[in-house]
Amino acid sequence: MDEWEVAGFLDRLKHRLTFASLYCDKKDRTAFTQLFKELFDTIHLVTGEQLKIHPFYPDGNCRVVIMDGEVPQAQAFGDFLSEYNNPEISNIYTRNHIDELGPHIPQPVISRLRSIMGLQTQVEIDEWHQFCTEQTEPAIANWYAHKLANPWILPSINKFLSRITPGDRDITPNHSNYVETAHAGRNAETSVGVGLLTAILQAKERDNIKARELAQILHEGVMGNRWNGSAEREKLSSQCKTWKMRSATIRNDQLTNYETLKAERDSGVAENKASLARQKELEFQIKALQADIALDKHRTDLPAQVLSLRRDIMEEKALRSEWGL
Repeated sequence: MDEWEVAGFLDRLKHRLTFASLYCDKKDRTAFTQLFKELFDTIHLVTGEQLKIHPFYPDGNCRVVIMDGEVPQAQAFGDFLSEYNNPEISNIYTRNHIDELGPHIPQPVISRLRSIMGLQTQVEIDEWHQFCTEQTEPAIANWYAHKLANPWILPSINKFLSRITPGDRDITPNHSNYVETAHAGRNAETSVGVGLLTAILQAKERDNIKARELAQILHEGVMGNRWNGSAEREKLSSQCKTWKMRSATIRNDQLTNYETLKAERDSGVAENKASLARQKELEFQIKALQADIALDKHRTDLPAQVLSLRRDIMEEKALRSEWGL
């Protein structure tokens, strides 16, 4: 049994709210279609009014519906909209899965695929399609084929292709974090794997607690966390991204320094081996000179040569000591 959250953010009260929890044991197109019907019917039953989506009702306050990029879910919403009103209006805003192609895909290729979200002319769109058709990597070919097989995906991530009005799109988040965090929060408070009735009763109790909190805020005019609005969250998100970029820069510098030091160490190891080889040769020459001295003690030049070779050995040892080897 899976639970589906319908959530949003009430900026006036600085709270994320779960408006509805739906339970279903299937994830196909038919099941999702029924979920959407049940949701809108329940809203009408509870409030006495139909939930109006702005593209279909000029006075509607629901501008955009954000959901996961599951194909059955999106198709089901399209089926629901065909009964709700005009089926030709695009009203799905979803995420893509470029990051799931794999680490073996070059970053320039990933960046080019991701650029679809910012293209603003038909010429740019056509060039992007041409780029995709020229790719031979199976993962990219499958990713692109998936987008062609589901023509609602690209309009949902590209403003130029979308039929959502620019004003509505500009005020719509480009993520589904509200519902994702609502789902995670619900799981943390009520656990997972519980029976259906238990899950419903736990959700009811949780919603009652939230309702009392909001009523207290409205009555007393005091919020537990008044710096929790969209603007504040965007600021914190921007600061977090800046910090991550700074950390990444520092790490890249450290990696560069590490590679430099590693190269120097490798060079030092090689030089150390060469120095030991030279010292061994010098010691061999000293032994040979000492043998000559033993045979002819009247040779006054040989001790001087031995002394010179010993100095060379000391220099080799001093060189190796600089590397600590």
